[in-house]
Amino acid sequence: MGATTPVLTEEQVARVLSNAVWCARMLPGSVGPQYANVWHSLMAMAPVDDSYPEDKRLRVYPDAALLADLDLATEWMTWLPERVRPIFWLRADGNRWRFIARQVGLTPQYCQMLWRKHAQEIIRRSEIVTYGHLRDATGT
Repeated sequence: MGATTPVLTEEQVARVLSNAVWCARMLPGSVGPQYANVWHSLMAMAPVDDSYPEDKRLRVYPDAALLADLDLATEWMTWLPERVRPIFWLRADGNRWRFIARQVGLTPQYCQMLWRKHAQEIIRRSEIVTYGHLRDATGT
C-alpha cells in the first residue's frame, strides 16, 4: 500500500482549537469569591408584577462534539511549552498574527513558525497516542 495521510493535519488542529475556544465561551463562568452584586437582593425586594413574564434567558450549552474538542485541546496544551500556549489560544480565538506577536512579544513570522512546529508536534504525539507507536511510510 502507499503512504497514508496523518491522523491530523494542521487545519484540523486549528479547527479543534477554534471549537475549544467557542465551547469555552459557551460554558457558564464560575462565581469567584470576588463576585458581589446587590442587584439580585434588590430585585427580590421589588413587588412582583404578574403581568410581566418571568425573565428567562435562553442559554445555549455546547454539544458533545464541542466538549470533546475542548477536552482534546486541553490535553494538547499539556504537551506544549508554556511560552507557546498563548500563541495557540490567541490564534484559535481568530486573532491575526500581528496582534498575537504584540501580545507575546515576538515577531509575526516567529509566532507562525512556532505554531507550525508545535502543531506538527501535536500531530506526531497524537499518532503515538492513537497507535501506540509512530506509523512508518506503509501506514503500519
